[in-house]
Amino acid sequence: MYRYRVMVVDDEPEVIEILKIALRERYDVVPASNGLDALEKLDDFEPDILVTDVMMPLMNGWELITEVRKRPDRTNMPVIFLTALTARKDIMAGYKAGVDLFLTKPFDPLRVRKNIDVFVEKTPPPQRTRTTSWADLSKRLESGEATKEAAPATPAARPKFDVKPRIFIVDDDEELLEVLGMALEEEFEVFTSPDGLDAVKKIPRYQPDIFVIDGMLPKMTGFQLCDTLRRSSAYREAPIIFISAKSDPKTRETMSRFGLVDYLAKPFDADQLRSVIDGILTARGFAPKIKKLSSEELRTEELKAKEEHESRAHLKEIQASKSQMKEFIQSHREEGPHQT
Repeated sequence: MYRYRVMVVDDEPEVIEILKIALRERYDVVPASNGLDALEKLDDFEPDILVTDVMMPLMNGWELITEVRKRPDRTNMPVIFLTALTARKDIMAGYKAGVDLFLTKPFDPLRVRKNIDVFVEKTPPPQRTRTTSWADLSKRLESGEATKEAAPATPAARPKFDVKPRIFIVDDDEELLEVLGMALEEEFEVFTSPDGLDAVKKIPRYQPDIFVIDGMLPKMTGFQLCDTLRRSSAYREAPIIFISAKSDPKTRETMSRFGLVDYLAKPFDADQLRSVIDGILTARGFAPKIKKLSSEELRTEELKAKEEHESRAHLKEIQASKSQMKEFIQSHREEGPHQT
């Protein structure tokens, strides 16, 4: 008999545990601690239904379902909001955004299960052909491993990999990004992001092997981004190089708490960064993952997104120009001809 998989996304572990107990009789429950964790698990765990909180740090429920809906095989995935938001405007906005059910906190776990039961009975989601059994996935959840196993560990000493390691640099300094990109592109696949929120959205598709993160980022700090990565089971052990203009004891203590590989004080040059990366590459157990999307596919996506953004911006300029012209013509019509 087909068992539906329900992904529960909430930054409160107690909520996830309560729902796991309430749902496990009829459903396989996939836990996710935040939006990034959910996006990372989406392809591997193949959930049929998404139950998510709305008010979560860094990536809220609205942003999560927006990213989920972008995936061709997830455009019609049933989404249930379980949130403390109770205002009518929030509920209406939820349904307008395509949310299938809007449930409020505090909640009765049996009531939540009943709502899901009724939804599945009336509008059952399509039954998927699974690529991985739930027994195998459960073992990975129990062991704390959320993603598929990495390639075998490579020995120390300057290793050679079957695929280029993928480095993801997050910094709002465009000039620095360009310089580092050119310096590293021969040996690595280098991708960049100008702010933390953009990085959180990209990471699940880009699957970086090494992160280089600035401390002072727009929209969220570098520390918040590191905290998000460490809460994600896919990246809790990922090598992170922290770059910052600050080097005071408090900053270093915070970096140590996040288990960061190294710290580079600004200004620094590409050779200094390369030296730190070399240390990561030769560390026992490091090996780049096999990626779902190639570098070329991601570059094509970026180019398409840039072209669409520029096209929308150009269209707005044209519309603004037309609007100004209409206002100009209308104002002169109202004035009428000048008297002589």
